[in-house]
Order: sequence, then structure tokens, then C-alpha cells
Amino acid sequence: MRFAFGLVGLLVTMGIIAMMMSMQTDVLKKGGPADKAHHQAEQISGVGAKESVTMEPVESGGKVSAIQIKTLVAGGPIEKYFGLMPGDQVVEVAQQKVRDMNDAELAEALILESYQRSQQIVVERNGQKITLPATGGNSSGVVGGNPMKTLQGIATH
Repeated sequence: MRFAFGLVGLLVTMGIIAMMMSMQTDVLKKGGPADKAHHQAEQISGVGAKESVTMEPVESGGKVSAIQIKTLVAGGPIEKYFGLMPGDQVVEVAQQKVRDMNDAELAEALILESYQRSQQIVVERNGQKITLPATGGNSSGVVGGNPMKTLQGIATH
């Protein structure tokens, strides 16, 4: 009789363990909480962000006026988070105008930090200022100007 109770107890314990393990595999699926946590950890650490973008200072009158995005790795972290395009000129980072910084290295570092901290930047694209990534009620990200004109300009490039 003792043997039977021991065997039933062992089988119940193994069943509980199997059930718990099957629940854990659901959490680890792509798009699940573990995948989102992994993405956030990468974003906070900045892994791959610096390598996914090439930036160059734009000077006006001997001073840095913006940081131009020269190249982006397709699907890279900077492109995916901000939605940047080659040719975009970053004019504001961390609520500071790039021209007021007058330090290209600082501006580039702040762009990468904005990615890590999930903050917004302001770029000039096709003559329009756009806040990236776009959030809130203004889904076009346009700061002033005609949003439809900006979207049409983006679509043609």
C-alpha cells in the first residue's frame, strides 16, 4: 500500500512539473514576454545600435548645425526604432538643438542614448521637421507644416 501511495505521489509530482514546463515554453515563444524583455535589454544596452548607423556632422558657418544620417543597416535597431532614412538631418536630440551643442560627437552620442532611453528626436526630412518615433495623436510625426504633403514626399523617396 505504501508503495502505491509513493508511486501516485511521484506521478502527480511529475505531472505538475510537466505542466509547469509547458507553461514556460509559451512564455519563451517569439513575441512573448521573454522576447519583449530581450528587445528591451538590447535597447537599454545599445547592442548593435552604433553599428547600424553612419552619421556625419553638417556644418553651417563653421558650426555644427545638424547630424546627417548617411547610411542605415536595413532592419537595424536605429532604423526600426526611429524610422530614420538616409539623408535625414537630426536637428534636435534630448530636447536640445544640435546647433546649440556645437559638438558633433556629443550630438551623435545623444542620438544613440535617445535610442537606449526610448526618447524622441527631431529630424528634417524633405524640408519638414518630423519628431521620431511618432507617437500620440499626431501619428505623422510632423512638427508644423502639412502632414499630407510630408507623407506624399516620403512615399516618393
